Amino acid sequence: MVKPLSGYILVEDRELKVGNYSIDEGDKKQDCVVGKVLKCGGSIYFRDGEYKECPVNEGDSIAYDRMAGFNIRDENKNYKLVDFNSIIAIVGEGA
Repeated sequence: MVKPLSGYILVEDRELKVGNYSIDEGDKKQDCVVGKVLKCGGSIYFRDGEYKECPVNEGDSIAYDRMAGFNIRDENKNYKLVDFNSIIAIVGEGA
């Protein structure tokens, strides 16, 4: 299993997503992906001095930008590492 470092969240890969959502940003629609949080990395200090703890819990379903993060393959499973700032919303029961 992959352990995310500070500032990152390990999410099930897009192929295992719970669903698709669109976010209406005025003239354009931005597709996002919903995935299940498997593990949260530790808190992080950003360059501007902002301190941020993991904004979600393991087991939450989150919406995040389709292009965000890094694809990881481990033990024949696909995962996505997404940074804290790429999370758009918590969806479903955890919301």
